[in-house]
Amino acid sequence: MKYVARHSVDAEKIRARIDSHEPYSTEIFERLGTKNAVLEPIFQESFMLGTLHCAVDPAGVHNATVLHFKTAQESSVALFVAADGPADPLRYDITGRSFLLKRTGPRRYHKVEYWLTSLWLSIVLRNAAGIARLTSTPISALRESGTRYDIRYDEFQYSWIDSLQKFFRRDAELEASFVETMEGTAPHRTTEVSEEVLLDLLYPPIEIFYHVLRRDTDQFNESLQRALHAHKRYWSTPDRRTTSYGMIALAPLAVTVLAKQSGMNIEVKSEYLPRNLLLGEQLPA
Repeated sequence: MKYVARHSVDAEKIRARIDSHEPYSTEIFERLGTKNAVLEPIFQESFMLGTLHCAVDPAGVHNATVLHFKTAQESSVALFVAADGPADPLRYDITGRSFLLKRTGPRRYHKVEYWLTSLWLSIVLRNAAGIARLTSTPISALRESGTRYDIRYDEFQYSWIDSLQKFFRRDAELEASFVETMEGTAPHRTTEVSEEVLLDLLYPPIEIFYHVLRRDTDQFNESLQRALHAHKRYWSTPDRRTTSYGMIALAPLAVTVLAKQSGMNIEVKSEYLPRNLLLGEQLPA
């Protein structure tokens, strides 16, 4: 079993950050249902708190850790359900609280990175309904949001989403879509992300996914180990080491869950892959 240690953090400072953010998280949740835009800060705060909790709960077993991820997952999926508009409002639940979701069509918060985070959370939490909703999100809505609000992405990010949607729909065109994704990560075809972000954060999950598709356990584990080292390299710099998003490797974690579900043996351990989230032993229904 190979092991990749997480970069060191000050646990007491992390706990202080958690304590300072928890009241705001509760406050914005009370505004749920007043307008769709409230979903974005609920998603952001809940995801941040979930990742911070993982810094002091490395196995991801505490109720608070899982609840924050569940809230982030449900609120982010709701954002993309709204992207299907215009249509009649629908009743939607977030951690048991029901509200009326307005379906507005593409808005500023319908971002590629939000969609991917939402899918990764849905996979990790084994939320089939969330995955189904996200795989039905029109990519045209994401493109329209980017164009309308001048948020630019390299083309491979859209084909990556298309590949993931086709994977879950068991679409026969998955291979062609994924080839386009892989080819689109070539340096001469990327202009909107830095080489560091591409190589350390965006490309590794794509490479891991390739080995899942091929059911190549040896190459998968080698790729996973490289991905975790890349994640650590990126997030352990002095200006990033306390950033909440670096406490776990969410995309590699989600693809590893898919690998495990397909029967592949996981031979890499790391605090970046919280055990409970990887194995799904104590997750909400």
